[in-house]
Amino acid sequence: GDMSFVGNRPLPVYEATKLTTDEYIERFNAPAGLTGLWQVTDRGRADVSPENRKLLDVQYATQGSFLMDLTILFKTPMAAFQQENV
Repeated sequence: GDMSFVGNRPLPVYEATKLTTDEYIERFNAPAGLTGLWQVTDRGRADVSPENRKLLDVQYATQGSFLMDLTILFKTPMAAFQQENV
């Protein structure tokens, strides 16, 4: 399949089946990407909940824009090299 630079991270099948509820189905309206909103906001924090990750994916899918993509791309190098607290 096709993958974009910015989008929601593709999930393994076992995890995707957990997210295919009506509440989070909009997550799949965004393209799969190498980096995304979750990676630049909450990745590496010990207090991140799975709920918040799903909500960020839905937020990107429903409110994503070219400007948001540029912001995510700008923040990705800093997020990639951050100290993880998990």
